[in-house]
Amino acid sequence: EEKDIYIEMPGRMDYEYAQNMFFPRMYHSSYANDYKRWMDIKGHDVPYDQCGEPIMVNVPTQRENMKFFFSYQMNFMYWRYFMWNFAGRQNDIQGNGEIEHGNWMTGIPFIDNLLISNQEMMPQELKEGNKGHNVYYCLPLLLGIIGLLWQGYRGQKGVRQFWVVFFLFFMTGVAVVLYLNQTPSQPRERDYAYAASFYAFAIWIGMGVAGITRLLQHYCKMKELPAALVSLISLFVPVQMAGQTWDD
Repeated sequence: EEKDIYIEMPGRMDYEYAQNMFFPRMYHSSYANDYKRWMDIKGHDVPYDQCGEPIMVNVPTQRENMKFFFSYQMNFMYWRYFMWNFAGRQNDIQGNGEIEHGNWMTGIPFIDNLLISNQEMMPQELKEGNKGHNVYYCLPLLLGIIGLLWQGYRGQKGVRQFWVVFFLFFMTGVAVVLYLNQTPSQPRERDYAYAASFYAFAIWIGMGVAGITRLLQHYCKMKELPAALVSLISLFVPVQMAGQTWDD
């Protein structure tokens, strides 16, 4: 008669996560071809257990992963939309990285030629002939930068106010990019997802007008003149934006 015995089983199993990476941005196998179309991915081979059978699979490197994050998710899927609102927009044709569709622009020829291509070579229907073609010459952007700098340098109270607006801007913009982890070839433009971030930056645009006014008042003896002058000049920015977007 056999006696009952205890059979020692393997203890804690050590799992290998060679195919995983820190901060995965290219993660969906269904979009592998889209990732490759967006950027040159060579990857590297790692071991993988497929239903008990060891195989080698090719996955993006950490460097390629981060390059995709900055070039597509941050630049193309956020910064491009941001600049649409505060610098200018090429046209309203949905873009997937092409130089002639849906890029941001400034309306300043030598800058736009460096950013995308020679705009004079573009057909009319892709620039002024397109109703979505809007140029603001980066004026709203400049006012916003002046505003955030002025707010940040207004002493302890200004710094506290700056961080309130900054975290509103960050949590409704970059944080949304991190959360969505978008794949290439989206079915539509996604600028609406970051609308609150653009509203937050618009607060700094208003601060920019106030900052310029205070600066001029500091150097001008007639205190009322700078406020009236800056208000009058600053009206050009919303008038320009309204004039450009009225037919959109």
